[in-house]
Amino acid sequence: MAGDLETRTLNGKLLDSGYEVKAAILNELLPEYLTQILIEFARKKYRDVKIVPGELALEGSSWQIKQPSHIVYVKYNKRHHDYKEAVSVVMPEMINKETGEPNSALPLHTIR
Repeated sequence: MAGDLETRTLNGKLLDSGYEVKAAILNELLPEYLTQILIEFARKKYRDVKIVPGELALEGSSWQIKQPSHIVYVKYNKRHHDYKEAVSVVMPEMINKETGEPNSALPLHTIR
């Protein structure tokens, strides 16, 4: 499926390289959330973690996250005892950059 869509954003490039969107975190909540992510990473739940400012991750798209946020991308460790095959659907409140129209039903993994 990824080959069917034109990749214009860092979000799309990370998804195409095997990362999954774990969460979109408001900037003011990032320190608290980061602690949990680092604990899970230390316990080898993830092979890699990237935390990217939302505006940078979605640059090149007509969408932006409504409130300043960071997007957390992970590569799951499929050998970890808690690993389950599933797709996370992360849908923060978005705004169309051109029209200002809101959209709260747009999954981040669909923005390439």
